[in-house]
Amino acid sequence: MVASGLVVFRQFVDDDLGCASYLIGDSRAGEALVVDPAYAIEPYLEAARQEGVRIVRVLETHTHADHVSGHGRLALEHGVPVSVHPLADPRFPFDPLEDGQTIEVGSVPIRVLHTPGHRPEHCAFVVDERLVLTGDSLFVGDAARPDLAVDAREGAEGLFHSLQRLTQLPEAVEVYPGHVAGSLCGAAMSPERSSTIGDQKRTNAALAHADLDEFVGISASVSTPRPPTTAHVVDLNRGPFVGAPDALT
Repeated sequence: MVASGLVVFRQFVDDDLGCASYLIGDSRAGEALVVDPAYAIEPYLEAARQEGVRIVRVLETHTHADHVSGHGRLALEHGVPVSVHPLADPRFPFDPLEDGQTIEVGSVPIRVLHTPGHRPEHCAFVVDERLVLTGDSLFVGDAARPDLAVDAREGAEGLFHSLQRLTQLPEAVEVYPGHVAGSLCGAAMSPERSSTIGDQKRTNAALAHADLDEFVGISASVSTPRPPTTAHVVDLNRGPFVGAPDALT
């Protein structure tokens, strides 16, 4: 997908893992950034070439547990700086994200929302106040599981407040999640690749619980075990940067 006007916006979906990543840029300024890049960075480089933009930054919503990120390759092979919330405790050079911070790529403003729950460092990104990249917090049709980084009840409490915050955005704001159906991160996820805040407030069962204790009780009762590779993948993504295929073995 490419947004109208001078704003570059493309969504990339790994159909095998259900992971989504994004290229956002300003064609007039010739700059772009990548959100949650996959390890195979070639599609982003090709899309940037097609759009006539240069990738100048990586934004990570959080430290991923289900796939190896491409942030290391973009940093090591192309000198691209990486931004992540400091609660990720990364073992690589990074620019810290702060709640309420605005990052500009060309003339396109991207507002940072700290949305813990799935992981303590998790952030969402509001692009030009028109769309929000929700990462692993709010999905289309579901919400993230809260048990991959902290105790499930602790994570569920954080997730409840983060979802409340996201649903305070205007109903017309488009929602672009970090996962679609096929991922283990949410059992009821839709195959739809985007939605709106208004549609999710009306149809997403995870948003139907206005009571904190009720939400925590349901969200924390995750029955699916953690994938056995979770700890190893998180460790790889925390750094040092992964830049060569043989580092994955």
